[in-house]
Amino acid sequence: RSVGNRAAREPELQFQEGVTVKPFQSLRPDSLAKVGYMQEEANSWLYWAPDADVLLSESFAAGHCLGLTAGTGTRAGWIGLTFRPAQFRRGLVDVSGTLWLDRATNELRRMEYQYVGLPVTMQRAEPGGEVEFTRLPDGIWFVSKWEIRMPRMTLPPGTPQLVGMWVKGGEVWWIRRGRDLLYTNGREEPSPRALEAARQSARAVADSAGLASACVVTKPGAPSGFIHGKVTDDRGVPLADAVVSVEWQGGYAAVGRQLSWQSQGLSTISGRDGTYGLCGVPDDRLLSVQAQYGARKTPKVSTKFANGAKRSRVNLRVAGVRAAVPPSP
Repeated sequence: RSVGNRAAREPELQFQEGVTVKPFQSLRPDSLAKVGYMQEEANSWLYWAPDADVLLSESFAAGHCLGLTAGTGTRAGWIGLTFRPAQFRRGLVDVSGTLWLDRATNELRRMEYQYVGLPVTMQRAEPGGEVEFTRLPDGIWFVSKWEIRMPRMTLPPGTPQLVGMWVKGGEVWWIRRGRDLLYTNGREEPSPRALEAARQSARAVADSAGLASACVVTKPGAPSGFIHGKVTDDRGVPLADAVVSVEWQGGYAAVGRQLSWQSQGLSTISGRDGTYGLCGVPDDRLLSVQAQYGARKTPKVSTKFANGAKRSRVNLRVAGVRAAVPPSP
């Protein structure tokens, strides 16, 4: 991004695959408490963002004042846990911001933060960032998306001047355990393989578009999200008549002196080509998608809609079964 009349640079995109427990990870909480969230090196500045481990650490709680705020506008129905430094230490950059939770489900949604304690010239750029959190079916939380906005300064000699903003971020595309899909962001993988397969998948895309066009919103404000995809066996052969279900948490219900979750969901049957589509899915909830074919079930796959999106694609593979292939005429 630019400052003044300077043009913005083209974004640089990179797709990586790897084996890790935490796709995005910050410094250790005790290290951040000592050195801060920005370190100045010879000719550069290194910024860090707080992750879930940092936010839940004793050192973070001890060094920050906490409060509550109600969400408004697009965050109506959310409740925010605000944080700010308990004291400002000269030469140490800290963070302040808000951790947002869904009031209805108590699910962690996102964190918005700003850097504080930077030199005045850098502070004017309002550097900060956002971090989004997602929960896997087994209860593990992870950072699914993040962005950091950093001032771009001129280098010595001379007084550093603000000339632009660096924006760096990342997003988890999918998580697998072995061959089992545990999470997907519902979008096509941005790789050369996906581009090369575009023509081959055109028919499936057209089919899903046709299913989406059949969705009818029955009343204003009703859920209008659309989940679609394909169910296959171990060999990638489409499975017809598989039961596909999507579930989400609707809220709390009082049972005696205890509170229990109200689980809601929808289900459908895959077609002859293995494709399925579900209308009326809420676009503001973490979703759990699963397919069942006979006695076999896929692991539950967590997914959610991207900001502003109404469609999400989730392909499901049922292990241990084989689709019945009709004999050749």
